[in-house]
Amino acid sequence: MKPWAAHLGIPDEARDTLEKGGVSKISELVQGKLEKVTMETVFEAVKAGDKVALEIVQRAGERLGVRVAFLINLLNPGAVVVGGGVEQAGPVLIESVKKMVRMCAFEEMANAVKIVPARLGENSVALGAASLVIRDVFASV
Repeated sequence: MKPWAAHLGIPDEARDTLEKGGVSKISELVQGKLEKVTMETVFEAVKAGDKVALEIVQRAGERLGVRVAFLINLLNPGAVVVGGGVEQAGPVLIESVKKMVRMCAFEEMANAVKIVPARLGENSVALGAASLVIRDVFASV
């Protein structure tokens, strides 16, 4: 499993669970071909109410939440935007992140920060970078 990867180890954990005999809608979605398990497949299973997929996404959210808590303690941001594709998991992931932030970050900072999903999808990082360049260009005009 690669818990530090951008996909938070979600596909790897799903494959491991299915290989060990776990019963999940994920297997049905990939027609039994474990190499086809992706983050999106797991998210689709979550939306279908699959318990195994739900647990996988909750654990991924907890792993991400610990990292976010570290950054909150270090940088004290006003908001954290969860993106890069993992926000597609929906409230399950975001609530797990928030839970771990409340547990692991300093209380004052954890209560002040807003943790929200990206609304621009996978393009949010590129669009954010572009907006910084545009702002700097027009600020100097």
